[in-house]
Amino acid sequence: MLIFGYLIHITMEQEVTVYPIQTSTLKQLLVWLEEYFGITIGYFRTEIERMIRKEGLRLTDIEALELDKTLLFVHSFDLEKFDTLFKLIKEDDDNDGSIMIILYLIAVIMIDKGYYNILDAITEQIDTEPFRYKMVREDLLNLYIWLKDPQTKLEQKLALKHMTGSIKIKNSFGWFTRNLLTKYLDEYLPDIKTIEEAKTELLTYKKNSGRPTDDFRVNVITYGIYRMFNDLKKMNSPQSDSLCEFIIEYLKFIGILDEDTKVDNQWVRAQIKYISSKPEPPKFEYLGGQIRCSLEDLEGMGIRLF
Repeated sequence: MLIFGYLIHITMEQEVTVYPIQTSTLKQLLVWLEEYFGITIGYFRTEIERMIRKEGLRLTDIEALELDKTLLFVHSFDLEKFDTLFKLIKEDDDNDGSIMIILYLIAVIMIDKGYYNILDAITEQIDTEPFRYKMVREDLLNLYIWLKDPQTKLEQKLALKHMTGSIKIKNSFGWFTRNLLTKYLDEYLPDIKTIEEAKTELLTYKKNSGRPTDDFRVNVITYGIYRMFNDLKKMNSPQSDSLCEFIIEYLKFIGILDEDTKVDNQWVRAQIKYISSKPEPPKFEYLGGQIRCSLEDLEGMGIRLF
């Protein structure tokens, strides 16, 4: 059932794989992405703006979806392995292609975009959302330990690596480590004074091997897939063994569950039962699209233009 046949390989410092999706297709799928997972147009701003720049247009992302254009999605995971997941599902329906693209887009968000990276890019202050701050605090603690280690040379050259390449920072006079990084950690880790304190807190972030994670994304994706499959496919059983197995393997594929996490079909059913007892299904944070308005529209809204 492999539908991802049209791929573009771009060779720079490393090879990345690009999958094209038409703007009209994304517009249609956003209805289901928001309904079942809370994923909105804001999660795809990078791809939309890339297309807008390439076409030399001046449009909002909402306006861009009205065009008949191609959006390019970069991913690093194995599409063949992704496709094999769907062999667990026995029922074939007309909506299978759309469902696969939806789960492909979620995988891109979780694996290559980084869900929390998207939120941090939108948020102006890291501590405006306590939950979000908690998610990045582990990284800050690791940086603190590295920075305060007596063996760390604060004026040494640095390299930042990313899936599309790397950049080298000369760090002359330790501007990056002594100034930027030190001041940043002083501001966002004011309660940490020693390496020992940082290491002690880091121990609380360790997940018990073989046990399910408490990552809230588990519930969003588990219940979203359960609802989507039962609404859009003719499932023989709403909580079949094959659907439960698919949910587990998909969560592992996108890295939310570790490969050695010990969960079974009964665990999935228990999660579904628990979530269904809540008044509203869990969803990801809403990230809206851009809109065009006049200066007159802004009058009286308390917005100052500088």
